[in-house]
Amino acid sequence: ELITSVLELRISPYFFENRVIQFLVGLFFFSGVVIAFGRRYWNKGIMGSAEQPSFEKGVSFELVEKKDVFRSFIDMNFSDKRLSTQMIAEEFKISRSGLYRSWEKNNDESILDYIQKVRLENAKVLLNETDLSIADIADKTGFSSQSYFTKVFKRENGMSPSAYKDSQGR
Repeated sequence: ELITSVLELRISPYFFENRVIQFLVGLFFFSGVVIAFGRRYWNKGIMGSAEQPSFEKGVSFELVEKKDVFRSFIDMNFSDKRLSTQMIAEEFKISRSGLYRSWEKNNDESILDYIQKVRLENAKVLLNETDLSIADIADKTGFSSQSYFTKVFKRENGMSPSAYKDSQGR
C-alpha cells in the first residue's frame, strides 16, 4: 500500500513537475526502507557482525560487558565535572540499576570508586609533571572544588596534594 500511495503521488501534475523533487522523494522512501530493515536484521545478527556501531536502544548487556566500554568512557571523560552514573547510563541508554549490575559483574570495585581512582591517578600525574596550581589540577581532573579534591586526596594518600607535590620534588 505504501508503494502504491507513493506512486500515486507521481500522477499529481503540480507537486511532481520537477524531477528533483521526484528524486528526493524516492531517495527518502528508499533510505527509510533500508533503515527499517537494516535495524531489524542487525538486531538478529544477520548483517555479518555481532556488534552494532553505536549505542542505540536495544544494545544487549552482554555486548556492553564484553567490551568494557564503561571503563573507556570514564577514562576519556574523567575531567568532566558532570561525570556521574546518571550521565554514563544516559550515554549508553540503559538504566542506572542496569549500569550498576553490569559494572559489578565485571569489576571488583564500585563504579564511583573507579571514577575517583581515575581522577586521583591523573591528579598525581599533573602534580608530578606540571607546575599547575592545586585549584587548576582539581579543575582539570573533574573535582567540583579544590577543597573537595584536597579532602579526597588526603584521605586516599595520607597527605595533602601540596605535601605530595613537595615530596616529589616539585
